[in-house]
Amino acid sequence: MAVLQYMTKWNFGALSQLQAFAAIYDENSVVRAAQTLGVSQSGVSKQLARLRDHFDDDLFVKTADGMLPTPRAISIEARIRHILEEIDALDGHSRLQPDAFSGTFRIMATDEILKRLMPALDQRLSADAPDLRLTTVPLSNDYGARDLETGQINMVIAVNWHAREHFRQRLLFRDQFKCVMHREHPQADGPLTAESYCETDHVLVAPLGHDSSMIDRMLGERGLNRRITRSVGSFSLLTSELLRSDRMVTVPSAVAQGLLDDGNLRVLDPPFMLPSIDYFALWHPRFQRDERVTWMLDAVLECLRTQSLSR
Repeated sequence: MAVLQYMTKWNFGALSQLQAFAAIYDENSVVRAAQTLGVSQSGVSKQLARLRDHFDDDLFVKTADGMLPTPRAISIEARIRHILEEIDALDGHSRLQPDAFSGTFRIMATDEILKRLMPALDQRLSADAPDLRLTTVPLSNDYGARDLETGQINMVIAVNWHAREHFRQRLLFRDQFKCVMHREHPQADGPLTAESYCETDHVLVAPLGHDSSMIDRMLGERGLNRRITRSVGSFSLLTSELLRSDRMVTVPSAVAQGLLDDGNLRVLDPPFMLPSIDYFALWHPRFQRDERVTWMLDAVLECLRTQSLSR
């Protein structure tokens, strides 16, 4: 009763603010809190601003160790978590029953993600949701924006460089860039330098058909550029024959490791710092409470976690 009185006094819209508080408290970061909640960074920042105004306190301050709570935030943390726990209890959701799921669940993703995910996810669905049909669809230029809204696509798994901000999102895993070339490439013995990287011919993997990538934008900021002589729409098209002895491709490390099975290729670190490749699950806010989306997200995360532990 006390919880309901509290929420009535403030308003039920404060729930998202309390969830933002708990996430920032746990993650020491607005960015990571947004990833945990599956919302945009700007959305969490707005919730924090409202909280600061309501409590007349900064609540969290930037430090070298991240966003740390103020004494006021520490003093109210336990009560806020109690409110969230009580609301969860009031919500009264029963345990998901995936064996009752039916119909089709459509995931949009690029081939390197599906190659990594599908073996374990296929086994999980066969065991737990045998009547649910899983269909995979190639990533589209708009990240399936219209299809996510209408429910034609249930989930997108991709880097979120071009995704719309209002999508719900959850960080799944991170990868790093690696450079792959034929063992007879002049730079195959490494290490690479920025000069040797830019002087060689490059293959660009562009699932969305773009003429350049974020790597080219970063090179441009440094006054550098590379020569792209071939562009392909799928990672599956990368072969030693395509790379020949004079071409290089920069890809996620998981893709690079898979290419080593060829026996004719070498993998080297890039000659400059590149940001991590962050892969997200994306879905439309309309389906935030869809039980199939909730279950599939947990299943994908568990498959990826198990895969990481087995490496």
